[in-house]
Amino acid sequence: MLYLLWHQNPDTDAICAPLAWSAYLTDQGIANTPIRLGDINNETRFVLDYANITEPKLQTTLNPGSSLVLLDHNDEAQSIPNRDIYTISWLIDHHALGKCTTNAPLMIRVEPVWCTCTVIHQIFTERNYTPSKQIAILMISAILSDTLFFRSPTTTHADRDAVTALNTIAHIPNLEEYAIKMFDAKSQLDGLSPDQIITTDYKIFSMGTKKIAIWVIETTNPRFALNKKKELLTAMAERKVNDGVDAIFIHIIDILTETNTTLVLGKEEEQAIQAIYGAHTQDHLANLGDKISRKKQLVPACEKYFAR
Repeated sequence: MLYLLWHQNPDTDAICAPLAWSAYLTDQGIANTPIRLGDINNETRFVLDYANITEPKLQTTLNPGSSLVLLDHNDEAQSIPNRDIYTISWLIDHHALGKCTTNAPLMIRVEPVWCTCTVIHQIFTERNYTPSKQIAILMISAILSDTLFFRSPTTTHADRDAVTALNTIAHIPNLEEYAIKMFDAKSQLDGLSPDQIITTDYKIFSMGTKKIAIWVIETTNPRFALNKKKELLTAMAERKVNDGVDAIFIHIIDILTETNTTLVLGKEEEQAIQAIYGAHTQDHLANLGDKISRKKQLVPACEKYFAR
């Protein structure tokens, strides 16, 4: 069996890309099973409900030697535990290559675009494959989510073109209105524990000899998270110990104003924020201005500092 999987604590692209690729493989007569490694967020639930698609099952262990397709990630720190006991057959991604080794040759497609679903759209186009309306909705949703409805500073023409082409199939009447509904759903954090809030989009990166955890909370209501600063700092401290990371950050991204307020845990993180971004920390908060892209603005800057 071929298993399609994505990173732990998945965002919308991490769920929609494997579902899109799964549909393609199924249409080619290739048996496959998409699985998730963590809970999905409220934005993704909104998207799946809109497209009338059931969420994938949760599964974190497989039979040794199982064949994997990695989507929307490649670094083993973000992947299924003990990944070296499996065989990676495919990698489809849009991130920089991290710690990723394989025990056999594989098919690989990594593009400098803003969303894995954009890469998949390009493959579909090259292979003259037309996805269903449901899958087109998922792919559009992933691109709108990852680009913050094209607000992200490094959105590419390929991302915009993919949405235009896919919407000739999906027929979403008003894309901006739909995107705002997605973002509002993501911003509904009531009832979640502090640890659940910060793990809605939580990734650990290998940077040199260090492990760095970077959370992103993209919201239309940043005040909700900021009002829980004390509880979030406690959860960050616990995660730092339990996950064995060297530094940990929460970036609270205001989608509407396109600004970043960062929650800074301790001295190590404060020194890093000052050195990397030239930003001062006051009462555990730092203003990082328009640095809202983890992939293009936050992670590369951290790598230069921590991988020294």
